[in-house]
Amino acid sequence: MRRGGEGWEKVLEMELQLKSGITSCALSRDGRWLAVSDVEDVKLFHLQQGEAAGTIEPKRTKTLSSALGAALPSGCKSGSSSLSFSPDSKKLIVGVRSPSLIVILGIEQGSQPVVLRTFEQHRQLDPRAKLRRNSGMEVDSKEAVEPTPEISRLAVSADGQWLASGDLNGRVFIFNLDSLQVRYSSHILHFFLLLFSCH
Repeated sequence: MRRGGEGWEKVLEMELQLKSGITSCALSRDGRWLAVSDVEDVKLFHLQQGEAAGTIEPKRTKTLSSALGAALPSGCKSGSSSLSFSPDSKKLIVGVRSPSLIVILGIEQGSQPVVLRTFEQHRQLDPRAKLRRNSGMEVDSKEAVEPTPEISRLAVSADGQWLASGDLNGRVFIFNLDSLQVRYSSHILHFFLLLFSCH
């Protein structure tokens, strides 16, 4: 959508061939990239000016699936629960649904997507669950089978240096996108939004 003289006008409509409903999507800040995911796969489109005035033509980056798949354990689907772009639109951050990984990909027009780093912090067993098991407390059968919660939120700082990720167990991790290292972790009981302040 873009703002016209009388309000907003649609500039692109897409029918995606997905195996399920959309689980996450993101548009890059420069408006040149669109990422869309279902439970199986992430699709990345480069958005180009169309031949007709005021139109946009999406071109799928078909090599994203193989790049993303190579970063995952064997047999895992690359569907995402959360997607984000860096402010300079040169990195795509994928919160993979299962096995709860964060994959940072370098993207540039005309180049193949490149996996820059994979973070596994959300796959680590929640310490609270481990304490419950060790204390002899009754453990939910789902918790015993699937200790890695889905990554529910991603936020990138305005300067593109920091990434915050949060999962459904209330754990938050902060990563440095320049050095591609984890810098901080915390546990917040409940959260609905992750963002960085511009102050």
